[in-house]
Amino acid sequence: MLSEFFQSILQLLFPPGPYCYFCGSSLKSWEVYWCSRCKKEISINKGLQCRKCARFITGGEMCSFCQKDNYPFTVARSAGLYDGKLKEALQEFKFRGKRSLAKPLGRLLALEAIKDERFLEADLIIPVPMHRVKLAQRGYNQSELLAKEVAVKLGIPFEKDVLVKIRHTADMVGLGREERSKNLQGAFFVQDHNIVLQKSILLIDDIFTTGFTALSCSETLLKAGAKKVLVLTAASNFDIYS
Repeated sequence: MLSEFFQSILQLLFPPGPYCYFCGSSLKSWEVYWCSRCKKEISINKGLQCRKCARFITGGEMCSFCQKDNYPFTVARSAGLYDGKLKEALQEFKFRGKRSLAKPLGRLLALEAIKDERFLEADLIIPVPMHRVKLAQRGYNQSELLAKEVAVKLGIPFEKDVLVKIRHTADMVGLGREERSKNLQGAFFVQDHNIVLQKSILLIDDIFTTGFTALSCSETLLKAGAKKVLVLTAASNFDIYS
């Protein structure tokens, strides 16, 4: 068995070829970041989406939440359903420290954004912030890494610390609709209103689940003077309120 030293030397002399970030298989010359099989799986999982929030629905044009209430953001879009390869990749990225997945996931987000000119006209890209306690525990903000990738690919300015999370909130899992809303009240704050004033903001997050994080962040940005907020996430769930 080769020692770690000789293995590292061999990798320097004969680096491994490009591979799929999602499944690890070798990429063909025409493939970038992910193989055709994984790309097809993500595309297959993309069915009907609510025209307002991009939550997946079984029919109609809007999810049950958007039929009754109105999110403060202009529109939300998602690259795919939170299932299969995309779900696996996001869990690896978010919970298991695989930061290299920011590149392929960021590309998915950018490809979704270019389908709607409103996203391309954004003045500023801002990530959903993480409270300093949780940031210290995880070591990085996955939404920030995604936002940086999208900013580079779309050529839109990126701002990291304009929107901050000032209150550490409870885990949203298991909370009802009203509890989720109360949990995020007053959790976000805009540090410099001049940066967002009359700007079209593209807000980046990893997953659109209940929508309350996007709602709270959007309200905060709009109250600080933003002209409008558009939301872009890597994945979203099915209509959980139906």
